[in-house]
Amino acid sequence: MSNLRGSIETQIQAALRQVLEQTGWRPRWTAHAVLGARTPQGGRELLLGGASASLDAQLVRSVEEPDSLVALPVREWDQELRQLWAMGAIYLVDGASHIASSVRIKGRRVLISRSKVEEFTLIDGEGVALIDSEVRGHAVLSGPLLLKETQLDPQAVAGPMVVVEQSYVAPFVKLQRTVRVRASSIGAHTALEGGNHVERYPQSRSQRRGFGVEVERQCWLGQHVSLSGGARLGEGVVVAAHCAVSSDVGEHVIVAGNPARALPVDLHLRELSPEQAREAGYQQGPPATRFPVYGACTSRWDAADAVVLRYPHHGSRRGLAGPTLIDFHQGALEALLAQAFPDNPCQVLHKQAGPEVAFALRFARPPPRYEKPSPALTLSLAGAPGDLSAESHLEQDLLEVLEEQSCDMERLFSECMARAFEREEILEWAELEATLCLLSRRGRVHPPLLPPVIASIPSLAQLLTSEPPGLPRAPAQEAAPAQETGTPSGLQGRPREQLSTRTIPPVLERILNELLGDGRTAEPDVTFLGLGLDSFALAHLIATIEERCGVTCPDLFIHNTPRKLAAALTPPG
Repeated sequence: MSNLRGSIETQIQAALRQVLEQTGWRPRWTAHAVLGARTPQGGRELLLGGASASLDAQLVRSVEEPDSLVALPVREWDQELRQLWAMGAIYLVDGASHIASSVRIKGRRVLISRSKVEEFTLIDGEGVALIDSEVRGHAVLSGPLLLKETQLDPQAVAGPMVVVEQSYVAPFVKLQRTVRVRASSIGAHTALEGGNHVERYPQSRSQRRGFGVEVERQCWLGQHVSLSGGARLGEGVVVAAHCAVSSDVGEHVIVAGNPARALPVDLHLRELSPEQAREAGYQQGPPATRFPVYGACTSRWDAADAVVLRYPHHGSRRGLAGPTLIDFHQGALEALLAQAFPDNPCQVLHKQAGPEVAFALRFARPPPRYEKPSPALTLSLAGAPGDLSAESHLEQDLLEVLEEQSCDMERLFSECMARAFEREEILEWAELEATLCLLSRRGRVHPPLLPPVIASIPSLAQLLTSEPPGLPRAPAQEAAPAQETGTPSGLQGRPREQLSTRTIPPVLERILNELLGDGRTAEPDVTFLGLGLDSFALAHLIATIEERCGVTCPDLFIHNTPRKLAAALTPPG
């Protein structure tokens, strides 16, 4: 990035120098130049800013009737004419260009070749080259600037110190202060700011080394993206809307979120075989399971040792990366499960039906019910009490505290933090969680803790903390008597066995089993929201529950219906 500014300057100057060797150029007066009264010698008075000069009649005639200049390269023009171009009195345009009458050109050394500049565009600064480009009106261009094979939509601002090649720039985009873009697409209201605002105190080159924004080929930037000084996007990067990027980003990744995170994925998967794409997904590992193009995910138990992940609108059907995106996704899931459950191998199979893609996860043995780490979670020591073999000081502290007595994670953290303080160390909560999960994997801590890497797929994490099918469930609890609060007694939960035997769709049967199997659910609203039901499916579900459970669910289509329904079906605790 330290040489970016010098590279941009060199590229712009090279484009301007090429003009000297070419023919077909016609000089035109800029809006900055004003021709005054005639001089006694027959020339004209030229007013340029706050200065004035006398032009002889032949020089004025050369500008206003340039037919004799078209066949000559610019280096063979009169020196006085080339000086007018350097001073900003004239600009150069070829016969293949179209410039609207309302365009105001006030810059120095401006050339327009095979380009179209539409209404109310302003061109200023020193060194502006438009080559094979289109400026769609109401734009502001400031030199040094090079636009080559580029479309600039209305209300865009470009320059100074900007090079854009073979790119599309949407409306209301700002490219300023050391920016280079190659063969990319930039969404509306995006800002690429390579440096600071107006510099009241000049800075040396050594102080500018952190400045500049560089966008390599085949990048795609969404709307309202901000790239500030120091940002560099490698080839094939996709930046989601409303991201702020200020650092170096590798090649072929998705950048999403605020603060922005790079999610690695090979956007050229269509060039790979299924086996190569699967291997690429495995190599990139768990972060590749969060690729936004996969869409929403739902999870369900298929058996005590099998889970099904459903992606109703997988990106493989929308063209990005092609069908091999499924194989890439499968490899990433295999890497995640191998890292999360090294002692319980899992086979991953995929099936595609229309826009939906499903992955079947088949474990070697049924996984236990996991618990999410939380301050109130009570932990106890598992295994032989006298075995305190540990690989670190923190593991030793955890085992010793749990050997004395079971306690919750909050107290465990306090005890271990005090011991770490005696060793002049600092203990972080995240470090405690990671170490406890490691001990849980070894069978030293009970209950089993959910591996942190599973958080990459929230619906799977939610499923693994629920009771797997086929295992004994807790008996249903009797509902407490209704209190005199104006709530109808019919809104209390009922045991599952009291329901009628009328056949209903399997998805509703499954939801009823999850909601009413033991009379209550720890987080009942998650069941509804996680399934991605639309309003019609939710209405059908509520109507079925009303019919079968004998309950009333008022305010059907208000905002928080799932939570209110869940509260109505859950007996008070």
